[in-house]
Amino acid sequence: MIGGHDLTYPIEIGPELALYLVYEVASRIWPECVVEDSEHRRPLSRVKFGPQLAGVSEIMIFRDRASRELWRKRGASDETEDTMVYALAGDGELTLAVCDPKKGDIKQIVSAVQQSMGQVTRARDTRTQRRRKAG
Repeated sequence: MIGGHDLTYPIEIGPELALYLVYEVASRIWPECVVEDSEHRRPLSRVKFGPQLAGVSEIMIFRDRASRELWRKRGASDETEDTMVYALAGDGELTLAVCDPKKGDIKQIVSAVQQSMGQVTRARDTRTQRRRKAG
């Protein structure tokens, strides 16, 4: 059990792209992050990350290798607080599970994900409006 806060956002993009956007945001804030397919408990290579997401609906993004190992040993604890983001995408929603969305790196990640999701939605809205005007 992760505990903490579940933050849910509507998405109009595929789950793989939504997860990729979360990864992109987190990797900018945590350059040494480690990503794992949480359903199968397998690490995902950062080099071939995009293609590896086919069929994946849940990922865990750890701040670094040491954080991943600590989570494996201790689970959710004071030591592991704010060192992992759990992302689940599907059925038109993206959910982030985090310890405290208003603290440190996690606050930055949550804010950037919200902004990214808004930009994707606005881009789709704009294209839809342009097609309507043209037609």
